[in-house]
Amino acid sequence: MAARAKVPVDAYLSYPGIKKIGQSGLKPGEQHEFEYVVVDGQGAKATAKSLLAELWEDRWQTVLRRGDEGGFRYETKRDSRLVERREIASPGSSGRVGFTPPKFGSYRLRVADPDSGAAAQMTFWAEGQGYNPWGVENPARLELVPAKPDWMPGETAKLQ
Repeated sequence: MAARAKVPVDAYLSYPGIKKIGQSGLKPGEQHEFEYVVVDGQGAKATAKSLLAELWEDRWQTVLRRGDEGGFRYETKRDSRLVERREIASPGSSGRVGFTPPKFGSYRLRVADPDSGAAAQMTFWAEGQGYNPWGVENPARLELVPAKPDWMPGETAKLQ
């Protein structure tokens, strides 16, 4: 006789999470607040002894490579630079942490529990003008989004 049982197993005792507070556009040179929370495997609030918060600037390097089949494909790699790291001692189950992106571009905030290794991260863009490459997945694909789901005969379609 054989038996099988499914048992949920949590890899960590607690999990950090983060979200941005405020408006969608972030300005370089201004501090922006982020909320963090620590939860257990069931989603209930938990505590960590400390958290490590890191702000990374992400630069993207994209090249067009010839594949083995003779076709071409884009390959994108992230080049990350640590902007700032700080320890949040006695973080409790929730709180706030603020960071200032120094210039426009692509950034990533990472909050980790150094004892367990559990981490959460989110990416965001600091607005501005100038050249700053981003990751390319399929530049040959153009996605057209209609302004509404259905059109009547004779109507002029509007695409975004």
